[in-house]
Amino acid sequence: MSGVQEPLEIKFRLFDGSDIGPKKYAPATSVATLKESIIAQWPKDLPDVIYDNYWSTDGRNSNVGPVFYFIVVTIIGEVIPIDSELMRTPQQKWRLMTGKENGPRTVNDLKLINAGKILENNRTLADCRSPIFSLSLGDKVTVSVKAVTTISKTDDSFICATIDWWPKEKCNYGMCPWDSSSIINLDLNNTILFNAIKAFKSLRIRLGGSLQDQVVYKVGEEPATCEDFKLDKNGLFGFSEGCLSKCRWDELNAFFNKTGTILTFGLNALAGRRKAPQGNNHIGDWNTTNARQFIEYTVLKNYKIESWELGNELSGQGVSASVDPKQYGRDLIALKKVLSDIYKNSSTEPKILAPGGFFDAQWFADMLQTSGPGVVNGVTHHIYNLGAGVDKELIYKIQDPYYLDQIVQTYNDIETIIQDFGPWSAAWVGESGGAYNSGGKDVSNTFADSFCALLWHRLMGPGVLHTTHNGSPYLRAYAHCSKQKNGVTLLLVNLSNSTSFDVSVVSDLNLYPPKIGRSLASVQEKGQREEYHLTPQGGNIQSRVMLLNGQPLNLTCSGDIPEMYPFIADAAAPLYIAPHSIAFVSFEDFRAPACAKN
Repeated sequence: MSGVQEPLEIKFRLFDGSDIGPKKYAPATSVATLKESIIAQWPKDLPDVIYDNYWSTDGRNSNVGPVFYFIVVTIIGEVIPIDSELMRTPQQKWRLMTGKENGPRTVNDLKLINAGKILENNRTLADCRSPIFSLSLGDKVTVSVKAVTTISKTDDSFICATIDWWPKEKCNYGMCPWDSSSIINLDLNNTILFNAIKAFKSLRIRLGGSLQDQVVYKVGEEPATCEDFKLDKNGLFGFSEGCLSKCRWDELNAFFNKTGTILTFGLNALAGRRKAPQGNNHIGDWNTTNARQFIEYTVLKNYKIESWELGNELSGQGVSASVDPKQYGRDLIALKKVLSDIYKNSSTEPKILAPGGFFDAQWFADMLQTSGPGVVNGVTHHIYNLGAGVDKELIYKIQDPYYLDQIVQTYNDIETIIQDFGPWSAAWVGESGGAYNSGGKDVSNTFADSFCALLWHRLMGPGVLHTTHNGSPYLRAYAHCSKQKNGVTLLLVNLSNSTSFDVSVVSDLNLYPPKIGRSLASVQEKGQREEYHLTPQGGNIQSRVMLLNGQPLNLTCSGDIPEMYPFIADAAAPLYIAPHSIAFVSFEDFRAPACAKN
């Protein structure tokens, strides 16, 4: 951006955490002049011996691949790593190669690296002022993408958000976060909310949650009055029944229609049942009367519901209530009959999702066997694998790949159950709050994942590609066919708080390894790639400000979502993944027959 005229404020951050500066420099300042400024401000007492040992990719502290990054420089929120000439001793110590004590003395003792390329001394800051990432001293990793065939397909609207029923009185651990954020009290005139949903163009929103099995729908003569939820120690989850009025349903649908929302609605599955004398099991047939009235009114008003879900967390032992799986399967058949009747004159019939609860293998199998073919379209299950929001270890759990991988068995088991007992349906994660009881303070409400979700929605297409790498488990790698354009998009998540990764990406064109020789092609031979690097402000994952390519993602003055522009890099340049960062990387020239557009 050679046209930049404003002075650039630069701060140097050294490896020990201390800062030099800030100081302002003109855009015409050369790289050599900037280096001279660094040298002039170098602390006199900075040790000349610096070192660090990193865990090698096999998990042992060894001589393999120790890395070190020396100084970090910030230009208006953008990070420029600086390297000095280093060497490794047998004791794994890194020493400055200036030949003098107390740091670099000439401009040739320092390297400035912009997006993986060493900046020449005669370049100016204006020439170099672009998203900055990279010092190529991270763990070297090769990501391999099997590009001949896809291994799975996702829905076009894969990203989903849930709006719950909780009233403002819902509190956990001394926190009451639900004021003006639920189905019954959400401010539908909030510009920020409107713009956030609208930005997705087709965000899937599920209306449901813990209290949905205590909701009555005021669309007919009953109930006589429409009461709000109230605290009730004898009620499920400590609340009384609540009511959804016709007026509120109209308001909600007007809002969702304007924002282009794809809507899932969770029905009350406990209507007509009674609690068993022992335990939390509820017995008896589901009474479809109120649900039928509500669905009929919805169709009469031409409100678009993409899918209906029956009940919330009633599977297995349940949370606050449960239903026998065979009884529940019969209730699903009843729901199917209701929908087929009401939508008989419609061009499409909404999907049925079930059970919207925690996975129990036998319960899910009995449900699918009882309901039979063609009833359940999506087998929905909930994931709260991080435990309670009050857990003091929560911040560590979310960074631990070994802990996070424990949930893999659940996904595998669900897939097996569906293949064996319901191959006509698909597995859906209906709710994944991470930590239950409203999340964890200063964890769940930080490093906002809404921007990650938006980038996924825009970049990751439905075609899923098998992806592996030869590096640390702290690097997570995923690949999909790009959305609405050629090529492949990678999602790379670095869970480590200290290790960076230098990533090479290859396309595995071998259909049947290892029976025949591997056919690998680098995707870094030609063209360009688009990079979206998401990092927390100040490197603190508990920050509430997220940076995109070094720039804060702040709402505009009018409450709009900011533009999210990629950094364009040469395909041959090193791909640097910083600690505690999330990167979406799109390769338009990726050799991927599986993603060929017809």
